[in-house]
Amino acid sequence: NFLPMQIALSQLLAKARPHRLLIEPTGLGHPKQIIDNLSESHWQNTLQLQATLCVIDARQYQDERVQQHESFIAQALVADVIVFSKNDVLNAAQRQAAIAFVGTLPEPQPAFVFSDNGQLEPNYLQYKRTTAPIIKRSLLHDYSRLNSSPQPTQTAINPPYHYHQQALDNYVGGWVFPAEWQFEHQALLDVLFAISAQRIKGVIHTTDGWLAINLTNHDATLKSSATNNDSRLELISADELAWQTIEKALLASKV
Repeated sequence: NFLPMQIALSQLLAKARPHRLLIEPTGLGHPKQIIDNLSESHWQNTLQLQATLCVIDARQYQDERVQQHESFIAQALVADVIVFSKNDVLNAAQRQAAIAFVGTLPEPQPAFVFSDNGQLEPNYLQYKRTTAPIIKRSLLHDYSRLNSSPQPTQTAINPPYHYHQQALDNYVGGWVFPAEWQFEHQALLDVLFAISAQRIKGVIHTTDGWLAINLTNHDATLKSSATNNDSRLELISADELAWQTIEKALLASKV
């Protein structure tokens, strides 16, 4: 739920009136969702988003568990500049691996820089934003009240909508549904547990209340959640998923 951050941010801007505000997103939510929220029209008169910087310890990047970690992928995908830290202790092979990693990112690829001893030129904060907007599409099934043509994030499009894209070696996609839509609790879980994906996460309004969902190949976490502004579901998979089939099953569980 972005509301607490929105309130705190509004208070901070009103009291401190900063010329520049740096947001470190740990604990605030998914990086893409934070950027989407800060790009909404009601912030346009007070905020102008600048570059998104992603700091990566190039030594840790060598670990396959890091390369496949959902949070790592999410941060790299929204970056306009990737800062490889610990350059003072990197060897040539580690630097080459880091540069090669940037080359695997989807276009437009971010700039990158190696940082010694935590130092970074301030002008990178003013780097031009280059991250491609997430394309919000109306639901894949025909709803007469919805526009079926893709629209970029900057164009207002209200739930329900679907999005998906290829990210690194994974496919990322999901849905955002209106808060008033309710899904039959067990039918929804049956749909989700039948999907073969590396991770499924979201917050959904079910007949048993709001449900926070976090499913991986190894664990399943389901717990009650506070009321949200909308229902959100995101899937990460190594293989392309049958988005239309999944959407049809999700809509069949809607009450």
